[in-house]
Amino acid sequence: MNLLLIERCNLTCAYCFFAGSLNARPAERGGHDIISEENFRLALRYGRDFVATGLRDSVNLLGGEPTLHPRFRELLAIARSREFALPNGAPLPVNVFSNGIFEPQIAEFLGETPCGLMLNINHPLSYRGRLWRRLNANLDIIARGRGREPFSLSLNLFAPDQEVDFVFDLLERYGARHLRVDVAKPNSAATNTHVGFEALPAMMPLFEKIAERCQKDGIALNTDCCLPVCAVDNERLARLKEAGIFLSFACPGAIDVTPGLQLFYCGPLKHLSFGRIDGYADAKEIVETIEETVQTLRWEVPTRKACETCKWRTLDICQGGCLAFKPLATAERRSHDEEDLHAERLWPKPQAGADRGTGAIATGCGGG
Repeated sequence: MNLLLIERCNLTCAYCFFAGSLNARPAERGGHDIISEENFRLALRYGRDFVATGLRDSVNLLGGEPTLHPRFRELLAIARSREFALPNGAPLPVNVFSNGIFEPQIAEFLGETPCGLMLNINHPLSYRGRLWRRLNANLDIIARGRGREPFSLSLNLFAPDQEVDFVFDLLERYGARHLRVDVAKPNSAATNTHVGFEALPAMMPLFEKIAERCQKDGIALNTDCCLPVCAVDNERLARLKEAGIFLSFACPGAIDVTPGLQLFYCGPLKHLSFGRIDGYADAKEIVETIEETVQTLRWEVPTRKACETCKWRTLDICQGGCLAFKPLATAERRSHDEEDLHAERLWPKPQAGADRGTGAIATGCGGG
């Protein structure tokens, strides 16, 4: 489960699927652009249930940039406290997803705090002023505190000729052994820099290059979100398999929670509302309700005309790439009333319950 601590960021990455929704005035979010301790504890109770029941393996603290929360250190300590320990007494598995641009005190805190840490990295020339220097200084501090395998790195791909060697330089320098790679997905309005559906095959040589380099350097590669089968030819698929990369063609969904406790399936589908998390009895009910709605988008709404008769879709193997590519998900927003009527026809409603969404397409979008 992803828990957004704050919907503000100190960077403006063009590919971010929350682009356009971060750094809005708090009033535009009903005053909920930053999570309160009360909401945080409430969300953590559901997060613990997700992990304890095996529905998810961790609680991930995101933003925006989560370290911008004025009580970030306190909140992370709460999440790791005995109050939210698992039934077997083990601490709740907590990961922090950050861009690494924060004050040295935060770096020192993360260097000594037992939590997962993934840092999203951009090309050095994309950072303004001294930010690249600050990032590297923070990596130095964290690595000194954590020692071996201090963090994971994350890289977003948005161009077939993208330079990636700098990431492997950082992995080698700090002894980091895990890399998360994903192709940039469209936000809810497709206004961010992203790789279009038809351009996905052109990204595969770069993807394969990264996989081969990871295999050579002993780096564990996490490919994150899914791809359509048609983006990868059989020969490349076989080579990726030899490199230890098994692509996914259907996504499990992240299940994200905003500071105001609103639920959504994942960042690119933030406009698909499921109401407040406390409108559900437990994690199982959340998953069942969201899946009931998303299954329609996944298997009954073709991404492209060719998907209608594709055997991989009819066999429920390939969902046609990121769900944000679906016509319903990328259609230009109409008036709010028209959206509700349109959604009423196309989306199955979840069972009645307190303050839940109906799977309707809602306006609004903010992270990572």
